[in-house]
Amino acid sequence: MSARFQVLVDRTASSGTLPDDLRDTYGGDLCFPESSDTRPFIYTNFVTTLDGLVTFGIPNGSEGRLISMNSRDDHWLMALLRASADAVMVGAGTLRGDPDHAWTVEALTSVDPGPFEAWRETTGRPKFALQCVVTQSGRINVNSRILQRSDLTKIVLTTADGAQRAPAELSNTHILIADGSDGVDLAQAVTLLRQEFGVKRLLCEGGPHLFAQMLKAELVDECFQTLSPQIIGADRSNPHRLSLTETSGFSPEQAKRMHLLSARLGTADPDHLFLRFARS
Repeated sequence: MSARFQVLVDRTASSGTLPDDLRDTYGGDLCFPESSDTRPFIYTNFVTTLDGLVTFGIPNGSEGRLISMNSRDDHWLMALLRASADAVMVGAGTLRGDPDHAWTVEALTSVDPGPFEAWRETTGRPKFALQCVVTQSGRINVNSRILQRSDLTKIVLTTADGAQRAPAELSNTHILIADGSDGVDLAQAVTLLRQEFGVKRLLCEGGPHLFAQMLKAELVDECFQTLSPQIIGADRSNPHRLSLTETSGFSPEQAKRMHLLSARLGTADPDHLFLRFARS
């Protein structure tokens, strides 16, 4: 395969587990630190505009595709990051916003899933990563695609009250209770994923509220961010036009300092910038 990315900076380790075809396409290996015994290694993946927004706030719009401008390079990288994960986690709001989506490689229709599925098989992992949904209330769309599919392992992370309110149709879904003082205790939730399901790598794909809560809990180890070459502007009349951390803010003393691990340009979409940061 020809390289899909032009590598501008790469400060990561040179030895990883990618097979030759995926390594050649990515322009190098993809390495992650080992997880601890208490929680998974957690990385996030978002696409943002130049002004840091992640949604247009259009009803029934495919927000990720709109923000990324349907970038084929972004879809390929998303496939690689999903294929690298033992579990993918999203918030209930993200599920409500895109109920027909599954957080799998084969859901990305512009990407050939074959090489990614072959890699997972040769490394002894199941075809699909665990599908995890975080919900404080327990109210979840039982008609969403991931909950309807019998070939996916689903996990709902919620509170004790949320577990009581969860629909009876979730009988084929694992429910983990992680009670916190003001909602789901995310630190406890990811610990349960590590201890009960053996999750070593956890990919969080949002949305912004969950991402902000993960940052506050010091649970984000690395961030992958695709910078899309468009400016859409804030719209105070549209509460669904969200920034990367929604309404959450940090003081200068609390700001989350990151350092750059890699930067790539796409070849199909050469105006997109693909960044990878690690927590300092």
